[in-house]
Amino acid sequence: MISTGRLAGFSAAEDVSLCDHRMNYDRREVLILTAQAAAGLTLPSSHVSSAKAADDSQPDTTRLLEAIARATPGGRVKIDGRKIISAGRSFIDVRRSDPHPAAITLQGPVTLEGPGSIEVSQPDKSVIQVLNARSPVEGVVVRDLTLKQPPSSIVGRSGLTDDYFALRFWGTRNCTAQNVTFDQCELALTFQFGPATYPNRASVANRSFGCRGDSIRFMGLQLFGEQQGSHVGHIFRGGRAGDRAAAHGIRLTGYDFAPCVGNEVSDHTLSRFLTGLSLQSYSQENTVVLTAHDCQQGAQVLRQANIDAVPMRNKVDLTAIGGEYGLYDDGGSHNAFTVDISDFASHGIYASDGGRRLGFARGNSYRGRIRASDRGRNARGAQIHSSDTHLDLDIDGAHQLAFGLLATGDHLTGRVRVTGCRTGVHLGGSDGKLTLQASASGSALVVHGNGNVIDCGIVGDVIVAGRRNVLRGRVDGDVSVTEGNDVSGLS
Repeated sequence: MISTGRLAGFSAAEDVSLCDHRMNYDRREVLILTAQAAAGLTLPSSHVSSAKAADDSQPDTTRLLEAIARATPGGRVKIDGRKIISAGRSFIDVRRSDPHPAAITLQGPVTLEGPGSIEVSQPDKSVIQVLNARSPVEGVVVRDLTLKQPPSSIVGRSGLTDDYFALRFWGTRNCTAQNVTFDQCELALTFQFGPATYPNRASVANRSFGCRGDSIRFMGLQLFGEQQGSHVGHIFRGGRAGDRAAAHGIRLTGYDFAPCVGNEVSDHTLSRFLTGLSLQSYSQENTVVLTAHDCQQGAQVLRQANIDAVPMRNKVDLTAIGGEYGLYDDGGSHNAFTVDISDFASHGIYASDGGRRLGFARGNSYRGRIRASDRGRNARGAQIHSSDTHLDLDIDGAHQLAFGLLATGDHLTGRVRVTGCRTGVHLGGSDGKLTLQASASGSALVVHGNGNVIDCGIVGDVIVAGRRNVLRGRVDGDVSVTEGNDVSGLS
């Protein structure tokens, strides 16, 4: 049975089951929620056109939708069973049509809770969206529900994929998604910027925790213009029929009018996505903690054309197991990464030079452990082309890696320890100051840049080219040096 808490227009004595034919709806204008089927019963659209035409002949699902639309602040709608909603037009405002279809629209503060499930039987449709065209919605809680979408054609349709998340919050304030299960959804959960009618279009101070998704085909959690939110403890498993999901476990992005700023995004477990975490335009000053299993890229930072849009000042704690890249950083700046990366096939860390444009790929730090396996034969532990970068890395090549550290960026600082690689450390950048410990079956240290100061403990051969490089410490191997470099401090 479907039961409700307090609804608009009801006294305490009038709180009744939605199956009770004595319900007396008030007649104020609200979002009109339409449905064509309830519990397997299909009706023509003329029977379910609007909440204002409510009468005792309506099916339970339609009455449920009306109850949701009319729930008072603090009211509650509880779903105990399974409801299948198939809508030709999912919801209509009394003034306009909504271009983004959803089976249920929550336009004011209400709690929608399980333990039941809601399934849309048509593709290309959200199950629940939280949206009011006039002002941001506050205080909605969706919890303990299972949401299901059928397979659709959205994947690969450029420009449409953001519109079909199973649970969508638009420009909301202080809303919550708790313990929601996404069953074979294309896209699971999003908090994103609101319509142009809002004076501040950002989504602010929302929360989500304890959600999970199985067989996600495209994306798990998206924060698109979300600010100062807390999103904790989700588990998303991507892919179907042995394939990875086509996009991201978690995506952080925004626009100039609604940057993705100041969010806590912690303790997430992601598996079998193209990318575990994707930091995109205007994602700044966020804290992220995640574990990515068998994602092609455990985490990525996407290159931007505009310096203001560069992902920056984010703090990321990443555990990446399997996949091609642990971390692929293509031009972010002033981000701090702590990593535990293992069992990769191509690179533990790859950091590009950002096109060598001023302000791009600058000031990042990479700390932690990188451990290869036999999947990493001829791979590279860390390849750093960005400049003004701080390193604190332990790289175990497991006698598989071609390079432990290959670095061409300038002004590198920090400490690196490399073992079990064919070439330990290859430095092509200039004006760095590093402490290195390296052992290798081939050259343990190769320096081609200029003006580097290196304190080292090396087991293996050392080659020093370039000019004005200074090496100090101990080398257990042969040293080859060109004129203009100082190796007098080596023993």
